[in-house]
Amino acid sequence: MTHPLAIGFALVAALCIAFSAVSRQREAARVPDADLGRFGAIGSLVHRPRWWLGTVVGAAGYVFQALALGRGSVLLVQSLLVSSLLFALPLAAPLRAPRRPNPLRPADFRSTFARIGWWIGKTVVAQRFRIVGYVT
Repeated sequence: MTHPLAIGFALVAALCIAFSAVSRQREAARVPDADLGRFGAIGSLVHRPRWWLGTVVGAAGYVFQALALGRGSVLLVQSLLVSSLLFALPLAAPLRAPRRPNPLRPADFRSTFARIGWWIGKTVVAQRFRIVGYVT
């Protein structure tokens, strides 16, 4: 009964890693050229709390990944960790999208979350076949 835990831990790890990547990239993009010193961008990033938040959340993601690997196979966990890309895209989209005159509508969010849910559902079903065995 450890596979549901492994799946849950892997998905939480993917979400943490996605949030970490988006928040650290966002902070790095905000560093002005004038602040680049002897140590480059990292020298000014260590003084930004949001960058540290992203780093801590990323470390938590690796802890969840280790927990998932302790309860499931590498094949199961690593294939679910790829979903961090899927989580990162909706998190980063508002940062990169050109400003629209109208605010986002609830239908926009429903569509995005429906697609994420559909993808996660397909992934879980595919993993279930790998856990139980091959379908003949």
